[in-house]
Amino acid sequence: MKGQTRAALGIGALTVLMAAVGAGLFVFASTQLGVYFVVGGIPVVLLVVAVAYVRGVLSGEDNTGQYVEQRTKQVGESLRDFWRSLSTVEESYPRFDASTLRSRADSLVSDYEAQGGEFDRDSGSFSVGKGAASGELQELERIDAEVTTLAADRDDQLYDFVRDELDALHADMRALADADIAAEPAEPPEPPTPDEGPPSGLAYWEAVGEDLEEYRMEADATVDEAIARVRDIQRNATDAYDEAAVDRHLEDAEADRRDGEYGHAVDAVLEAQATLESELSGSFDQDREDLDAFVDTILDSGAEQYVDAELFDQVRSVQRELDSLDSALDVGSLSEHRQTVRTAALDIVSSLETEVDRHVRTLDDEELPAGYYSRPAVVDEDHVDDLRAIGPVRDLDHEWDTVVADLVDAVGTVKTKATVVEAYDDVSETIEERLRQNGTVTADDLPVRHAGQFFGLYFRRNPDVEFDPDAPALHRGDVETYTVEVTVSYDEGSEAKRRATVTLDGGEYDGREVVATHLVGTAAFADVPFGEYELVVAPGEDDYGRVERTVQVEGDTELSVDLEPVTLIEQLVDGREEEIDEHVTEFAPRLRDRFDEEGYLSTDMEFPITDDFVPGLLAEWADREGYAVTRTDDGTVIVYDDSQLSQEIMNVIQYNLDEGDRLSYERIRSNYLSVPVPDTVIEELAADTGLSVETTADSIEKPAGGEA
Repeated sequence: MKGQTRAALGIGALTVLMAAVGAGLFVFASTQLGVYFVVGGIPVVLLVVAVAYVRGVLSGEDNTGQYVEQRTKQVGESLRDFWRSLSTVEESYPRFDASTLRSRADSLVSDYEAQGGEFDRDSGSFSVGKGAASGELQELERIDAEVTTLAADRDDQLYDFVRDELDALHADMRALADADIAAEPAEPPEPPTPDEGPPSGLAYWEAVGEDLEEYRMEADATVDEAIARVRDIQRNATDAYDEAAVDRHLEDAEADRRDGEYGHAVDAVLEAQATLESELSGSFDQDREDLDAFVDTILDSGAEQYVDAELFDQVRSVQRELDSLDSALDVGSLSEHRQTVRTAALDIVSSLETEVDRHVRTLDDEELPAGYYSRPAVVDEDHVDDLRAIGPVRDLDHEWDTVVADLVDAVGTVKTKATVVEAYDDVSETIEERLRQNGTVTADDLPVRHAGQFFGLYFRRNPDVEFDPDAPALHRGDVETYTVEVTVSYDEGSEAKRRATVTLDGGEYDGREVVATHLVGTAAFADVPFGEYELVVAPGEDDYGRVERTVQVEGDTELSVDLEPVTLIEQLVDGREEEIDEHVTEFAPRLRDRFDEEGYLSTDMEFPITDDFVPGLLAEWADREGYAVTRTDDGTVIVYDDSQLSQEIMNVIQYNLDEGDRLSYERIRSNYLSVPVPDTVIEELAADTGLSVETTADSIEKPAGGEA
């Protein structure tokens, strides 16, 4: 319902009410009062109501105009902020195309002006015009919404622009990397989208701008690196080329880079590179081939055995790198490799000269016989300075090869001679011994290299020998031989003769004699050559120790050997006391348990230790525990309690052997004893019982009429 209709109805209702009140006064109060109220009161009330209505209408119209003006101002502010933002974006991103956005904004400005607003397109300022109050509020709302849409489109287009710029920069830097004049570029950053980044406006533009600016700085460095690389190629170029054209391209590249025209800058650098590559390719290929040939000459020279291996490692490293140089743009690398090879080559020559001089000084300090050594012609010559003065690699290759061949030959000669001279005193003793022992010495008899050189020097210092250089070998007439007598003595005599085997072994001579004697005997060896021999005297009895001795035979020789008695335990331990002591401590509990279980220990039993160690282990343990040890004819070692075994044998004599009867040791061992000891032990213990028995080599007999 419209306001006017509501107002009319209200006035009508008020009039009816007032009439009803007047009628009520006329009827219930007084006629005069009712007339006065109807005639005077109703017009007054209606007048007051009319005045109030008119003032309300006028007041409502005034408020609507003010609101329209306020919205006009707000929309103007939005237009102003957007218009100026385009200017800021265009200033920050000169390559950004804002023409479409600007055109749409200009159209909205025109619509704004049609609603009573005023807008200065040059400054981006606005004002609310005099006719703004009559503007259409609905149109102002539409303009404001369009401005919001434009701002969102601006941010979306700015994101796409920055993304495209980053991709273009990456492609430009990648082109330089593919041309091998710059490093591989990093992947471009992913700028924040308007949805995920800072709020729309200046904060967002700064966020995406930082990513772009940082990547442009990387692009600046990459372009500068490529320019520097091309200039480095220029500096290393040795042949003529169009230097002005290359410089012009590089200057254009620097200018384009400063202007942010990275695509043009990259094109200019690549153009400079292409110019260099085209004009230098012929000389580059030839230089590389010359250097490759020089490298082969060095590696095939044979000098490596005489100098520091690191020098040849450097040359081999260059050899591997040369295969990868396939463009004239690698002239810088080729120049570096050329310098590395030249330096190594000169150092090799210097090392060879030093090596020759060192060995020559050694030989000069010796009094050498005539004909053994001639001073090399290359000694005292300085080839390094002459070689350093040679420029072209091809010329250096030829001269270096000649010089090094002479030096290698000289080093090989003087080093061998010097080595022989330094070691001669020791080796000559071996030569002399072999000659006296065999009358001949060959290369196989000397544990050295260059045996022929030693023979040659020995021959020149000892004219009584013959030298066969083809073998090589030395010879000296008949071999000297001598007589060697070895006297063997026991500590005390015996009823039966004891046998001892005497051997004399050395080189090709091997003599063996057996001495049988009660106390002292002699073994004689005839025709024993000069030399060193191993003398061994091995007694046939276990209770005497073996004697080993090294002897030097230089003439007729008499030797004396005293055989000392040794216990069975000493024989079984045989110099391994410390090692066996450690194991005895470890195994003592096990040995005790096994002894208590079996009544004895034997090497026939299984033990958790190597077999060759068991005899000494059992013997040492028995010695600690106070038990007896014996060894059978087959080498079995047995540990037993001799007091217990003696009691068992006494019981056999007392209770199992009648007068005039005989019991064999085998039967006694099998039927009555707890330990399988050999016959000698049974015989010895039976004799020590004090009972009336007679023992033989194989049995016990109780004589008739004897007493127990």
